[in-house]
Amino acid sequence: MAETDSESDNYKLTISSKGDALYETSSVGTGGIAWYSDYSYMPKVDNPWFRRGGNYNHSTVSGPFYFTISSGGALNYSGFRAVLTVGEGL
Repeated sequence: MAETDSESDNYKLTISSKGDALYETSSVGTGGIAWYSDYSYMPKVDNPWFRRGGNYNHSTVSGPFYFTISSGGALNYSGFRAVLTVGEGL
């Protein structure tokens, strides 16, 4: 996470972390729109998990490139996608 822990600063950290489909498929991490009009919102300390794909009730902003914040708790209206992250130097 970035020093200031803002969505914008945390999103900027993805510029050097290619491969997780965040930077590659979206232009901002603060409520912006990702590829194919999917929603994008970058996690931070109080909600450190990613929710991917969107909720059934999110209509046209849900899709394979949607990502947003999550506390990590179970939800009955959201799907699940496994995401592999790679450490530094790989």
